[in-house]
Amino acid sequence: MKNKTRLRVLLPIFGACVILGGTALAKSPVTIFVNGSPLNQANEAKFENGRVVAPVRAVAEAIGSRVDWDAKTQSVNIQTEIRKDEVEQWIRQQGKEKDDYYFDGLSVEEVKDDLNHESFVFAKIDGAVHLGNFFVFHEQANDSYQLIYEQPWRVESWGIKNFSVDGVEIPMYKLTTRSGGTGVDVREAHLMFMNERGQWIESWSGTLKDRSIFQNKQHLIMGGYQLNDDQGQLYYWQTEKTISLENNKQIGEARTTTNVYEFKQGRFVEMN
Repeated sequence: MKNKTRLRVLLPIFGACVILGGTALAKSPVTIFVNGSPLNQANEAKFENGRVVAPVRAVAEAIGSRVDWDAKTQSVNIQTEIRKDEVEQWIRQQGKEKDDYYFDGLSVEEVKDDLNHESFVFAKIDGAVHLGNFFVFHEQANDSYQLIYEQPWRVESWGIKNFSVDGVEIPMYKLTTRSGGTGVDVREAHLMFMNERGQWIESWSGTLKDRSIFQNKQHLIMGGYQLNDDQGQLYYWQTEKTISLENNKQIGEARTTTNVYEFKQGRFVEMN
């Protein structure tokens, strides 16, 4: 704990299982295993009078929980997951617009970068069909979360994929956003990562769908992309066409283009 007094709690045997062999004597050492691996705690866990006594922070953090010490009430709070009301408070304190957000549309998710042992919280606010906000919070050394990225985006989905460049694995975060207005509907892909300086970088964005209607015609662009790990490249292609709304027939020829990008200094740059 961060205070001088060492707090200990009596733990039942479940979750992070405690393995005992034979008949335990009073105050005999105990080894705690978390997912099959022994917990390094300097032999502080003991078996006393039929119960396991162990330092709460070591055990809780080993199973991915957060531990907070309240000096006023002399109590410990163990939190197993990020709460929406907690993230709302972060946004109010750190967001660009402070209280001017539609918090009824808030949803959050903890995102783990197992490759670099980093933890993030992604949060999005869904407003109207094309309105929203997106936030990335990064866990700091003191267990707090710092806002490192914010955009006025309506985010439909996100995910993570490791991307290899010159033999180096980079966790690449994939987002799909939606925007538009009257007669316009746009979906875009965004690829992002956190560089070695802790900066959140948007490496590339491209159109997945762009549909607009004007003068009884529908203009449509459909696109897609693929990461090529073998050469550290990104391939992007799109097809563009115009359709008459009077007879639902295509006007003229459809046009398809393909572009190849290489990863340079944190961004995908189109190759000549």
